[in-house]
Amino acid sequence: MRVLLVFVNSHTGLAAEPRKRPMQQRSREMVDRILDAAARIFPEAGYHGTTTNDVADAAGVSIGSLYQYFPNKDALLVAIGERHVEEAKLRLTTVAAALREAAPGVEETCQAFVSAAVTLNQPNELHRILWTAPRTAALEATLLELDAVLMREVTWHLRRFGHPESLAERRAAILMTAISAAIHQLEDDDHRTTELVRLCISYVEAS
Repeated sequence: MRVLLVFVNSHTGLAAEPRKRPMQQRSREMVDRILDAAARIFPEAGYHGTTTNDVADAAGVSIGSLYQYFPNKDALLVAIGERHVEEAKLRLTTVAAALREAAPGVEETCQAFVSAAVTLNQPNELHRILWTAPRTAALEATLLELDAVLMREVTWHLRRFGHPESLAERRAAILMTAISAAIHQLEDDDHRTTELVRLCISYVEAS
C-alpha cells in the first residue's frame, strides 16, 4: 500500500537502473552534486526540457562522469526519488520515535502524523515529476520500507489508544489511505491540514 508518496510508472524501470553505485567518498560527493543539480533543473526545465548535458554542466562534471552512474535522465529521476524517500523515512522515523517516547494524547499525535505526511508530500514541480518517474526494484523496495514504517507506527498508537488488537492494523491502513488520498487529490489551502487532523482525531477517538 502506498500511503505517503505516489509514483505513477509511466516509463520502463529497466532503462532507469543506475550503471553503478558510488563506493568511495569522492565518488559519493560527485554523485550528490549531480543529483542536486538534477533536482534543480528538472523543476525549471520540466522532464522533456531537461538534458543530461545540462545536469552535468550544472554539477561541474563531464558528461562522461555522469554517464558512469546514470545512463539517462530517467535514471537521474529514480536516484532523486530514492534519495527523497530515504530522507522522508529518516524524518518520519524521528517523528515516530519522539511520539513513542512522549506518548501524547490523541490530538497531538494526530497533529504530528498529519503534519509530517503533508510536509513530505508538499506539492512542487519536482514532486509532480517524481510522481511520473520510473520505478526500479530498488525504488519500489525503498517505498515499501517507508510504508511499513508508517503503518507500524500508526498501528502502535491505535493500540495505545484502545483499538482492538485484531482491528488496529486494518484501521491504520484505512486512516492513512484516507489521509493520503486527501493530500494528493485536494487543493492545498489553509484548511486542509486542519480538517485532516479533525478527521484523524474523530477516527482515533471512535475506538
